Amino acid sequence: MTETLKAVAQLCPSIQRVILLGPTQEGCVSYQDMMQDSADMFNDTIDIDINKDIFILPHSSGTSGLPKNVMLTHSTVGKNVQQYLHPEGTNYRPATATHKETYIGLLPFFHSYGMVGLLLSAVESGSKLVTLPRFDVPTFLKAIDDHQPTYLHLVPPLVSLLTNLPALKAESYSRVHTIFCGAAPLGAPAALKLLERFKNPISFEEGTEMSPGVMMSPLGNKKLGSCGALFSRTQAKVMDLETGERALGPYEDGELFVTGPQVMKGYYKNQKATDEMIGADGWLRTGDVGHYDEDGHFFIVDRLKELIKVKAFQVAPAGLEEILTTHPAIKEAAVISIPDERAGELPRAYVVKKPGMESVSDFDTLAFIDAKESGHKQIKGGIEFGSSIPRNNMGKILRRELREFLMKKRTASDPDSSQFGEPSDCAPGAPFDLK
Repeated sequence: MTETLKAVAQLCPSIQRVILLGPTQEGCVSYQDMMQDSADMFNDTIDIDINKDIFILPHSSGTSGLPKNVMLTHSTVGKNVQQYLHPEGTNYRPATATHKETYIGLLPFFHSYGMVGLLLSAVESGSKLVTLPRFDVPTFLKAIDDHQPTYLHLVPPLVSLLTNLPALKAESYSRVHTIFCGAAPLGAPAALKLLERFKNPISFEEGTEMSPGVMMSPLGNKKLGSCGALFSRTQAKVMDLETGERALGPYEDGELFVTGPQVMKGYYKNQKATDEMIGADGWLRTGDVGHYDEDGHFFIVDRLKELIKVKAFQVAPAGLEEILTTHPAIKEAAVISIPDERAGELPRAYVVKKPGMESVSDFDTLAFIDAKESGHKQIKGGIEFGSSIPRNNMGKILRRELREFLMKKRTASDPDSSQFGEPSDCAPGAPFDLK
């Protein structure tokens, strides 16, 4: 990784230094040395326009499924931090001589949720931030026991972990007054379990293009499955899915549009994608399908975007399909998501073999993907072989039909099942036939 960073720095003349967590290496500065520096390392005077100049370029997979750099200005990020700390959404109390809010820095800071909702919110509020070198259950539980946090920033798989851990002592989380959960939808059953263990869980809607937060559950909210109400200075509308021109009323499902000070400036060097995401009126298409109720609380029921969210990571089906079709025995492939209690979602593949390649097994295909992709992009939801991939007249893969096919297959084998089940239940089977 260090060599990669050095190579990137050579391609970007504006990068003046690379800072490492750990021992000093040639051409880099160690984090420990930086913290002991007398400020000479950062004594440059820089003229910044907070409304125009870019603060950070996090990655988003966007509408096409390919990575894009999201331009977030200093103002955009700063205002979103202030929105997170709004007193109607959290029990935040300013630091005093006898009190300090405590965060557990579990989420990766390169993720917009971890960066804005956790790291920068802690810095802005003068809170104590306990960072973990890596995640493992014993270290996480020890951090909760030792530091007794007041805030927890989670993703759905961590919610599942916490609500099913008998080793988590009640006294360890007695000071927790606010829980954020983002990066992926939190289902009603998991939210109910969270309510049973903690007093005031909070779920919020997020996306990298939105710095990332746009809504949060008010204190005391008990509407399971709700993302909450809009942040201050934020507006939203739900638009008709067919035309995209008619604003819908309460309980009518449509695509969610938002606007506010936390909306991105655009995609870096990609005006076409920017124009597709943000209209001339400044409204951003979230790609999420949902509705709001009479109290202005929003519920996300589906999403137009086809990204698969494995834990806190976004996985583009198109990317996996492209890799699968480079296999010499595979003619075409389609990838969908299936629910998973631990990961949130997992990729599942439907594959058509080339003529004469019938002997290729699912294990050969899995090994092919494993050798090329990191863990969260591997096909852990199973592989199924068939004769054709369902497509519309424009050649677009009809993933919804594949999901419906799998649901019918699961229901037929277990009439009481309303879930796809664990990945082992979705192991490779007989060739699929949608007819």
